[in-house]
Amino acid sequence: MSYLTDAETVIKTLPPGSMIYGRVKQSLGTPWQTVFYIREDSEHIEAIPPNPPIEMRSGVMEERGVVLIPILIKLNDELYECWLNYCTQGGKEALQALASQGQNVVLIFKDKGRQERSIGFNNSCKNTFALILEGVSKKPTWQMQEFDAARENLYRWFPKIKDLWRELK
Repeated sequence: MSYLTDAETVIKTLPPGSMIYGRVKQSLGTPWQTVFYIREDSEHIEAIPPNPPIEMRSGVMEERGVVLIPILIKLNDELYECWLNYCTQGGKEALQALASQGQNVVLIFKDKGRQERSIGFNNSCKNTFALILEGVSKKPTWQMQEFDAARENLYRWFPKIKDLWRELK
C-alpha cells in the first residue's frame, strides 16, 4: 500500500494490541480499499508465522438508536477489535468496500511506527457487511458522541474482547 493515510498516522501513536480501519489506494487507477491497521510489539510480530491463520467476525448491534458495527480479527490466536461508525466521515465508503471486496488486508506496525507486515486474507464477512449496509442505510444518522456512548454501554455486556468474539459467532 503506497498512500499515507490518516489511519496510518493514527496507528503509529496507539498502544500495542490496537486495531483501526482505514482507506487506501494501491495506485491511481485502482478503487479505494478498506484495510485494517494493527499496532503490535516486536514479540507478537515475530511470533506471526509466514502464513498465519486469520479469522474475522463482524455483526451489527443497535444501542440507543445507534448502529454499532464491531469488527474483530483473530490473528495467530490474538484478538483485535475496531468499530465501524457508518455516520462518521468515510464510514459509509468503508462499509461499502467491505461489502464488495473479496480480500481484506492487515497492515501490521511495530514499536517505532514502521510497517512490518502486510497480510491478505479472504473476506469471509463480505455477505455480512452487505446485509449490514442494506439495513444501516435506512436508519437515521447519529453524532460521534452518541456512537461513543452507545459503544461504552455495550462494553458493560461485553467487558472483554473474547466476550464480544463469542457473541459474534
